[in-house]
Amino acid sequence: MKSIGIIGLGSMGGMMLDRFIAGGTPAGNICAATHNPQKLAQFAARYPGLKTGSNLEAAKSDIVFICVEPGQFKDVLLEILPALSESSHIGNIASTVTIANVESLIPCKVTKLVPTITSKVGRGVTLVSYNDKITPQDKQDISGLFAAFGQLQELPEGDLAYATELTSCGPGLYAYILGQIAAAAQKYTDTVGEAEIRRWLMETFAGTIALAEATNMTFDEIVSGVATRGGITEEGVRAMADMDLNAVFDAMFRRTLEKRARNEEKTNSMY
Repeated sequence: MKSIGIIGLGSMGGMMLDRFIAGGTPAGNICAATHNPQKLAQFAARYPGLKTGSNLEAAKSDIVFICVEPGQFKDVLLEILPALSESSHIGNIASTVTIANVESLIPCKVTKLVPTITSKVGRGVTLVSYNDKITPQDKQDISGLFAAFGQLQELPEGDLAYATELTSCGPGLYAYILGQIAAAAQKYTDTVGEAEIRRWLMETFAGTIALAEATNMTFDEIVSGVATRGGITEEGVRAMADMDLNAVFDAMFRRTLEKRARNEEKTNSMY
C-alpha cells in the first residue's frame, strides 16, 4: 500500500485524512503535517499510529497531497522540493493552481483534485485531472484512496471550472437556495418553527434525489409527475418560470467563472 503525505489539515485536508482512514488506509501509512501543532496533536490522538512531522517529512511519502490555499501553495512546494524527484506524485487541491504551475517547479507526476465537503458523509463527486506522467497504476491508486469519498470523476483540466460549481461549490449554492425557500415559507405560518420547516425541506430534497436515483427519472419527469395540469404545483412552477430562474443561474455561472478566471490569472502570475 502506498504511503500518503498530507500537508495542511484545514477543512479539506482534515476531511481527506478522515476519509482515507475511513476507507481502510492504516493510520501508520499516513504522515500529516501542518503549521498548527495543536491541530496536529488532535489528529494524532484521534488516530493512534498516525505519523506526524514537518512538511519535508510528509513530502517523502509515495503520494503527497498539498492541501493549502492557492497563495501558499508555491511556498510549500518550494519548501519540499529537496524531498521530491521526477518520480514523485503530487496531489493538488488548490483550485487555481494548475498542473502547469506545479510542473514549472518540478516536472513530476501531478494529480489535480477538486474535493467536496459532502465527502464527509461519503457522498458527492470529487473531480480529478492527471498530467501525462500519471500511469494507469497511479490512477488505480487514486481511485482506491478516494473510494470512501463518493464518486471520482476524471475530466480534462480545462473542464474543471464549470464542473466545480456543480460539485465543490454546489453544497453551498444548493443550501442557499433551500434557505431562501425556508425563509419564504416561514412568512406563511405562525405555528411551525424554523427547525421544523428546515427538517421538512431536507427530507423532501433528499427524497427527491433518492427517487431520481432509484427510478432513473429525469428532473423534468419528476416535475411532470407532481405538477398535474391545472394543479397547484404547476402554478408554483409557472411562478418560478415567470421569474426566469434560468437567467439567475446563468448569471451565477458567469460570475463564478469570471471570478475563478481572475483568481487563476493572479495565481499564474506567481509562477
